Amino acid sequence: MSRLLSELKEEGIIAAKGSSITLVHPKKLVDISTQYD
Repeated sequence: MSRLLSELKEEGIIAAKGSSITLVHPKKLVDISTQYD
C-alpha cells in the first residue's frame, strides 16, 4: 500500500500530509482503476 501511495503521489494524483490524503486528480485515479476491466 505504501508503494502504491508513493507512486500516486509522484504522479500528482494524490497529495499526502501526515495521515491526510487528498485526491488532486480524481479522474486520473478512475482512469487507472478502470483500464484493466
